[in-house]
Amino acid sequence: MNIGADTGAVPPPPSPALEESYRLARYRVMPAGLAAFELRIGEPSPACDAWLEALGASTATVVTAWNPLSMPCDDAGNRRAQDRLEARLRALGRVFAPATNTDPHGHWPEEPSFVALDLEPVELASLLREFAQYAAVVLPRGNTAQLAWHPELGREY
Repeated sequence: MNIGADTGAVPPPPSPALEESYRLARYRVMPAGLAAFELRIGEPSPACDAWLEALGASTATVVTAWNPLSMPCDDAGNRRAQDRLEARLRALGRVFAPATNTDPHGHWPEEPSFVALDLEPVELASLLREFAQYAAVVLPRGNTAQLAWHPELGREY
């Protein structure tokens, strides 16, 4: 079962353990024609910077539709939600590539995601609401990867 699309509800605050899981996760980006690379919160990514520069982009954002509000959901529902996310990224006209989110401790299964280039903050906020996600990963070119929290949580990057 999956949680429905944007309900307008404020999500409950994530637990400290869940926040730590987001911070420790590995975000693997797989751009077409290039070697895969990993993003880690608080760290720069020269490989991502080079990819962004080659495409004339300023930011890379990793976002998923899997397991809304970190509640495990069935694979079929997760795939349907991920297909809707892909359609939304296409409708926004964003360049994107596949990615995965991995828990280095193995407590969570790997989650398929996408890395989208130059998502506007308002677009990201809309996606986080629509797909009931606590956070996404944003890496501005030349900077470090940061968590962008669900807008109703009232947190900055």
